[in-house]
Amino acid sequence: RDLHERPESRLWRAAPRSRVRGRAPRLRHVFYADSSHGNVDFKGVIGRLSKHGPNCYAWRCRIPKVVTLSSRDAELMASILGARTAISHRIMLRELGLHGDEPVPLYTDSKSTELSATSDMVASESRWNGIRIRWLQQQVSHGLIKLMWVDGGSMLADVMTKTLAPKAFMTVRRALMNLGRVYGYTHQDSIRP
Repeated sequence: RDLHERPESRLWRAAPRSRVRGRAPRLRHVFYADSSHGNVDFKGVIGRLSKHGPNCYAWRCRIPKVVTLSSRDAELMASILGARTAISHRIMLRELGLHGDEPVPLYTDSKSTELSATSDMVASESRWNGIRIRWLQQQVSHGLIKLMWVDGGSMLADVMTKTLAPKAFMTVRRALMNLGRVYGYTHQDSIRP
């Protein structure tokens, strides 16, 4: 049988500790996208990561091909690239039967990015990037992704785009490596937005 046709209980036999009162927990797929503007050759750095429940399974950090003129545009580029990743992972997860028809959450720590993605307007300073912004707006309006704001302390993709203070680094490290469940840490159960 195909994976999506198997009973859900069989998918969770390999992880008996995950069971809650005999039922398999419903794990969420979450995506994070972040950018830092102008810290490497005036281009900045874009980081994005993908999580299934508490487990981080894909990440990427890179210098963008496009030079952005402001931090707002850099965050928009990070969200656009994060949306591409989220949509491709959504297709794969639906094929495996691990995701329904609901939109995939994509977290950003930029309010202006969230507002740009949910409105029909393109700021006059961002017209050069208008086609990409319209694409992001279309994906949000079609219900493929749901772009949501999260505060900077809960943004896990920060670790890929900037130097963090030691305490913040250890918190994000604990969340990304899923150490809270192994060593009994209780800090927000690996940072949930």
